[in-house]
Amino acid sequence: MNALNREVFDKQTASSLVCPQVDLSLDVTYQGVDDFGDAVPLLWWTIPQMRWRWRLKLKNLPTPPTDSFRWGFILGLLSLDFVHPLVPDMGLQLPAGTEFMIGLRRSIEEVETVQDPAFVSAVFEWLTLEYGVAFVDHLWRWESVFQYGIDDDGGAFEWSEVVFHGEGLKDLDVPEFISVLHNILTMYPVKEICELVPSTEWDRYVCSREEYDEMTMDCVENTIYHYSFVSAWHQALHTASRDVDWAEVHRWGIRAAEHIGRSFARPEPPKAWELPLPWR
Repeated sequence: MNALNREVFDKQTASSLVCPQVDLSLDVTYQGVDDFGDAVPLLWWTIPQMRWRWRLKLKNLPTPPTDSFRWGFILGLLSLDFVHPLVPDMGLQLPAGTEFMIGLRRSIEEVETVQDPAFVSAVFEWLTLEYGVAFVDHLWRWESVFQYGIDDDGGAFEWSEVVFHGEGLKDLDVPEFISVLHNILTMYPVKEICELVPSTEWDRYVCSREEYDEMTMDCVENTIYHYSFVSAWHQALHTASRDVDWAEVHRWGIRAAEHIGRSFARPEPPKAWELPLPWR
């Protein structure tokens, strides 16, 4: 361990670094992060007063979420025992082990509600320092997959209905992309989801405190369906034998919706719905 490492890890020296009269902490902290990033969690807990300094230095740190209501809701759901086994089907890749759930639950217990803006900021800071920017970026991008409300899917629901019910219409010429997509969806159907009911002490505590109800649980199911369809859409893009004529696909979607006679609106032009990349 060189002199700089010893200086950073020495508690007495570290305590003096936060003294306003001699503010040398920025230089030492910056060099410490550059030289050995693994030291960050230790210093984070040893010197709580320096949290803001770490935020200044961490490279590529995503901007903290501004919608604390939405993210508080998401983080509350991710802490639930009956949601945890479904997280991979929702398209989210959580860290291995139990530390994530333990840390998240401790953070929830420290606030009166997950809608507290300070709660969301504190959780994202902890996640960045504990698991790195790659995971936080993955979680951040996954927000586009999470189905919080009826307008979150960007038109994916209408397209899933059209593909499921319109591909077999014999009087319509089906574009190759739609045929490939339908085959993928048939090969990998969404698994049946049992009724989501709080069954553990923690689940009952959070659902009661945060007033989670059946409509709240629908967000989990809708996210699973959305992720399944968009994943198949992306796979079809790489499987089709030629470039996709999106104008042709859109025209087919409109005609199929009219033939089906469903009450939903006709599909919008196809979009490149995003999926978060694996982070490890």
